[in-house]
Amino acid sequence: MKNNIIFETERLQVTIPSTSDFENLVKLYTNEKIMVYFGGIRSKELIMQKMHEFLKYYKLDGFGYGLVYKKDSGELIGRAGLNRYEFKRDTDKIECGIILLPEYWNSGYATELLDCLIKYSFNSLKLPELYATIDENNAWSIKLATNLGFNFTKKVIHFDEPKHLYVKFKK
Repeated sequence: MKNNIIFETERLQVTIPSTSDFENLVKLYTNEKIMVYFGGIRSKELIMQKMHEFLKYYKLDGFGYGLVYKKDSGELIGRAGLNRYEFKRDTDKIECGIILLPEYWNSGYATELLDCLIKYSFNSLKLPELYATIDENNAWSIKLATNLGFNFTKKVIHFDEPKHLYVKFKK
């Protein structure tokens, strides 16, 4: 079991990353199958910067991205959480994000995580809506989002890349 748990699902724990998690972040951000949808492979320097950003934004907002581990084995499977749209401090738009290592795709983990993020966003944070920015070529993530009630709103340029912006409104 991990410390610094942000939230849990039936099978997973999401934890605040620490410097001891650096190699786990490297594993995620250097995986070609994943990073094709997120702007390409990151250098170790950029990964370290990203880890510090996760910690900074979590402290500022009370939510952020964490690392996802299987409860039964402690294996890293990905990264999940919430952030302000494009990490901009002047927006109330909150978006969710999930990255899973390819060996955990089609396992139901992403659905489990997204469902938990939706409930947390609406029930605990009392958000009126939740956003998801998805690479226009990531059919699997688009299907996941639409299956859980997100609707396409428009095409956007997100961190200099074409993406689709989806929104889910609180019922």
